[in-house]
Amino acid sequence: MKLKDLLNETLNEYFEYADKEKALQKDLENHFGIVFTPFLRLGKYSGDRTPDNPKYNKGYGSISFRQNEPLEGADWNKALEWIKTNIPSSEITQEFNNYFHEPGEKKDYPQINFEFSIDEFPNV
Repeated sequence: MKLKDLLNETLNEYFEYADKEKALQKDLENHFGIVFTPFLRLGKYSGDRTPDNPKYNKGYGSISFRQNEPLEGADWNKALEWIKTNIPSSEITQEFNNYFHEPGEKKDYPQINFEFSIDEFPNV
């Protein structure tokens, strides 16, 4: 495969869910408002995986909340429920409900990572 073809395939996979991501981002903002500053990211693992690979036919995503403190328990649970409701077949892979920042270093915001089945989450 030529580098140009590989780059095109990678970019297509990277932007696979761009339209769906925009629609879900608006819904997320409606649920949490600007106070929590939610940010959604969706993607798809490379398509050259074999059926025996655990990432075969899977997509991934994350929601981060750009605020300088953890979310309250009820709001965190609301975020988890939003994922289950809006991302079919989603499975939470990592939760980080803290805010951490060392001067001169990057900020770590509250974030939820998840995976989903591509078959059950078509790009619309």
